[in-house]
Amino acid sequence: MTTSDIYNAAAGATVTCSGSENAGFSTAALVDEDTNTRWASNFADDAWFIIDLGAIKHFYEIELNWEAAYGKKYTISVSTDGMNYDTIVSQQNGKGGIESYDCNVSARYIKVQGIERALPYGYSLYEVQVQAAR
Repeated sequence: MTTSDIYNAAAGATVTCSGSENAGFSTAALVDEDTNTRWASNFADDAWFIIDLGAIKHFYEIELNWEAAYGKKYTISVSTDGMNYDTIVSQQNGKGGIESYDCNVSARYIKVQGIERALPYGYSLYEVQVQAAR
């Protein structure tokens, strides 16, 4: 597989969340492929977002591009039906910046569930990428 066979399956996807700091930090920023925009959650450890890829897709990597307010503890789960989720990542000591996770899974929904924030602010991400094959 060459790099031209890989694309960001999350680009332009629909995203829902538990809450945002304000309207200027909406979930649309997570999937707009612009690292000058960001989503910022409400100030709660258990904040979350769900990306709906629109159809079941097979993907190989999930990349979280954190702003300074990153998740120290969080999980990444996937689902084909939006109701039953399987955890594929359980991060217990996040460092922020760009965190990438190899996976080999088919799903429609990707949920990032916060457990513990690194700072007293909300979680804040510039971008989420889901690397899939064309």
